[in-house]
Amino acid sequence: MSSTVELGPFQPGEWDEVHLESAPLIRVLAQVRWDELTQFSNARFDEVVQQLEQRVAHAYPIKGVSKETQFNITPQGVSQSEVGTVYRFSSVEETWRFYFASTFATLETTEYTSRDDFCARFLEVLTAIAEVTSIPRVIRTGYRYVNRVHEPGDMDELSNEINPLLLGGKNLPGLDDVRVQHTLSETLYSTSKGNLLAKWAILPPGASIDPTIEGVNTNSWMLDLDAFSERKQPFSPSELIANTRELSSLGYGFFRWAVDNPFLERFGGGTK
Repeated sequence: MSSTVELGPFQPGEWDEVHLESAPLIRVLAQVRWDELTQFSNARFDEVVQQLEQRVAHAYPIKGVSKETQFNITPQGVSQSEVGTVYRFSSVEETWRFYFASTFATLETTEYTSRDDFCARFLEVLTAIAEVTSIPRVIRTGYRYVNRVHEPGDMDELSNEINPLLLGGKNLPGLDDVRVQHTLSETLYSTSKGNLLAKWAILPPGASIDPTIEGVNTNSWMLDLDAFSERKQPFSPSELIANTRELSSLGYGFFRWAVDNPFLERFGGGTK
C-alpha cells in the first residue's frame, strides 16, 4: 500500500488506465452548462429539440420528457418549483442516456468501458448541439465517476484493498466488538486542472450518498468523484472534449490512488 500513498491522488502526469472487466462503476456522466439564452424562447427551444433529436436518433432513439425542479429555501420553509423541461434521449437498452435542457447537456451511462469511448460519444452529442444552436459559451464542465462495492465478500476485503484514509470511521482501532453503521466523508479539492468533489462512504442497506441513485439491500462502500471546471469557454466541441478528458484524468487519478492492487485484480484489471 505504501506506493499508492507516496504517489498521492494528484500526482502530476497521467496514470496508466487499467481496464477493469467488472468495474464497480454504477454511473459515469459528463455535463456542460451554459447561461440562460434569449435564443431559447419556448417556441425556438422546441424547434431546436426537434432538429437535435433527428441528429441523435441513431444512437438514442427513445425519447422522454421531464421537468427540472428547483428547491427554494425561505424563512417559511423549503418549497420546490419547476424551472424548465428536460428532454431525455436513450439507447434501446437504456444504458446510455443523453439529457438536453435550455441550460445544460449531459451524457450518462451505466455501461462504461473506457474514457476514449465515452469522450467519443460525448463529442458526437456536443457536435450535434453545435449544429443546431449558437450557444456562445459554457460556464461549467464536469466529469463524474460513481463507484459502489456491495458484495459481502468484497466488503470483507475492503481493509486490504482500499487506502485506509478512505475507510473513515471504520479505520479506528478497537472496533473488534463494534459494528460501524455508516461513515461518510466529503472533500472539495481545487487543483490546476479543475475542482474535485470527492465523497466516500460506508453505508447500511438501502442507503445512498445520492438521492438519484437507489441503494442496495446490503452494506456498501461508495466512492463518488465529481471533477468540474467553472471556467468560461466557447462552446467548441473539440475544446470541451479536451477539457472533459483533463477532468476525467483528475477523477481517475484519485481513484487509482484510492485503491490498491488487490482491488484492481479483484475487478478484472492488472496491477499498478
